[in-house]
Amino acid sequence: MTKQEEIREGIEGAIESVMDFDPLTLEWEVIDSKKATEAVRQYLHSKGVVIKVECPKCHGIGIFYRGEPIEERCGRCKGTGYVEVVPLV
Repeated sequence: MTKQEEIREGIEGAIESVMDFDPLTLEWEVIDSKKATEAVRQYLHSKGVVIKVECPKCHGIGIFYRGEPIEERCGRCKGTGYVEVVPLV
């Protein structure tokens, strides 16, 4: 299982943890959207998910174009495409 699949299943589990099954309609209902949002946020935080802040100079691609045939690795982000990584919390 890939990391993405693991996180996808974890998000589903977090949402299901705040849902209630209605036996009359045979459907699941979200009890409280704020609780669902918090459950997903806590799950993602527990998995170390972060937000990467895109480099404004190269717009997240890691390459800075100086002219048509000339391109070089972006000096501001050192070719990573992002300038900062911040916690999800």
